[in-house]
Amino acid sequence: MADWDYGEEKGPQKWYIKYPAAAGKRQSPIDIPIKKAVQATLPQLKGVYITDKIRQTLHNVGHGWKLVTEGENSDLSLSG
Repeated sequence: MADWDYGEEKGPQKWYIKYPAAAGKRQSPIDIPIKKAVQATLPQLKGVYITDKIRQTLHNVGHGWKLVTEGENSDLSLSG
């Protein structure tokens, strides 16, 4: 689990508790005007595996994603 997120329990208003530097007047979160955001067209992610005997799980950790790969020779090369 993430130490911080954007919810009420661990959101920006409480970041200073674990991260004192976040108590400043010019700290995160930054204001990203959603109406001005541009959707990027990105290539599809491609995985190259050493073996087919693996299991992957993608987790939303609140501030990003975590890909967990398990199995025999579970080396993974990711591009895209």
